[in-house]
Amino acid sequence: MQSKFSMLKNMLWAVGIILCLVTLLIGFIFASASKYSGEQEDGTLYLSGVPDKNSDSKKGGQSSDADGSDSAQTQDFTPGEIKALPESSDAGQSYIDSITFLTDSSLLGLRDNGLLTGGIATNQIWASEAGNIPASTIADCNIVHPGDGVLMPVNMAAGLDKPKTLVIALGMDGLADANKSDFVKDYVSLINAIKAESPDTTIICCSPTSVSSFYPSIDGVTVAMALELKEWVMEVCGNTGAYFADITKVVCDVSGTLNTEYSAANGKTINSAGLSEILLYLRTHKP
Repeated sequence: MQSKFSMLKNMLWAVGIILCLVTLLIGFIFASASKYSGEQEDGTLYLSGVPDKNSDSKKGGQSSDADGSDSAQTQDFTPGEIKALPESSDAGQSYIDSITFLTDSSLLGLRDNGLLTGGIATNQIWASEAGNIPASTIADCNIVHPGDGVLMPVNMAAGLDKPKTLVIALGMDGLADANKSDFVKDYVSLINAIKAESPDTTIICCSPTSVSSFYPSIDGVTVAMALELKEWVMEVCGNTGAYFADITKVVCDVSGTLNTEYSAANGKTINSAGLSEILLYLRTHKP
């Protein structure tokens, strides 16, 4: 009887061992065939125990945005390079009609003399309520929005209108009281604010129109100052990627003095003939 009991006990042990071996074998086969689908450890020891999912995940210290692209933005221009308007075929009146002009008193005659589509009621001119924009105020100047007559900052107007091409002529008003460092800084700030609201706008900065030889210089502006201002504007273009329009050579002689034939009686304002020459220059120098 005891012998039969011992035999039965041994058989149960044998069956148990076999079942354990079979179970172990099945587990091994399943583990080998299955792949871990979770996140792989990067081998870095984090003091908090868990890596921040928003932290830099690229090797070499390069950061990435949420969409996986590099956060460093590539520039569409070479800093310091002056992009002068290239000579082109005549783009026609339709091109002039597509331009918005941000101007101080320099090119205000485009509106006041009715030289643009819409005449004196044209919507193409951004100018201040008084008509002049002192050089020291260009960073935060306000213009009368031609669409609704509301006074607003330039960048707000850019956000509303999204102009295809913006021609800027600033600096001649209050030039005698301006200095290079502030002017360049403020002009760059203005352009960057415009680009932030309307990044697809092509921006063209004009050189100064200067003054004539008979200008009484009641505001202290001289030809020498205008020539210096031209260098400042070129520096702004080099710092922002804006195009440089050398309209000085269109209405001035080789010395930088405003030609008498293009000057109004006050010796500073550009007359209709001079403004027409500037428009022709823009038509034949399209970016």
